[in-house]
Amino acid sequence: MNLAEAFLKDQISQAKQSLITTTMLNAYAKTRALFQSNPSCQIPTSKQEFGNLLKLEVEWAISRLVENEEIGLELSWPYFHHKTGKYLQIRLGHSLLTISKVSNPSQQPRKAVFREQKRVNNTYSQLSLFVGKDNRFGGEEDNRSAEEDNILPHILLLHGNKKGTQELAFLHLAIPDSDNQYGLKYKTPNLLKMPHLIQSDEVPIEDTDMEALITLKKEIDRRLRDERA
Repeated sequence: MNLAEAFLKDQISQAKQSLITTTMLNAYAKTRALFQSNPSCQIPTSKQEFGNLLKLEVEWAISRLVENEEIGLELSWPYFHHKTGKYLQIRLGHSLLTISKVSNPSQQPRKAVFREQKRVNNTYSQLSLFVGKDNRFGGEEDNRSAEEDNILPHILLLHGNKKGTQELAFLHLAIPDSDNQYGLKYKTPNLLKMPHLIQSDEVPIEDTDMEALITLKKEIDRRLRDERA
């Protein structure tokens, strides 16, 4: 596997990808049932409200995984650039995860200032990415500054429904390409088509350039130490 794929699996193992998939399927099903059972959602002008309800359900369901220590280290709710609202951000081992509903999973979500900053975060060293260990922060590290989040690479959880339906059609994890505002450095296959019960949390050593992974871990640790100094 290439380094971008290894990075993503280091941050979100296949077992955790399976857990996210089940959670997203349930979130879509619950939103669909709520929407279809509510008479006020049956009028023509209510169609766009499905997406708003879905956003709430998805963010609640994924945030519960973090709170239950099933994925990620911690969650936060930063403001959009112009403070028009907040979005869910999940701190992983050495990266940040955000969620976007899209119509085309082969491109980065529509341009926004906060996404632009996180896209640029993926430009580091000749290797372009960091890979970190899935450790919990504690003690003084919990007091890190917000600037540290601007160091961390970005991972996207991209999801969407088939046109004309309210069913989850695709689900991908992806790393934005720092050199292309529309491109992706790596994207998983559609997680809906992957096995949902995967036992191993490990990146296969024989399939990965371990020296490159170690180099990435050391570099992100150094940059975080410099930020805290």
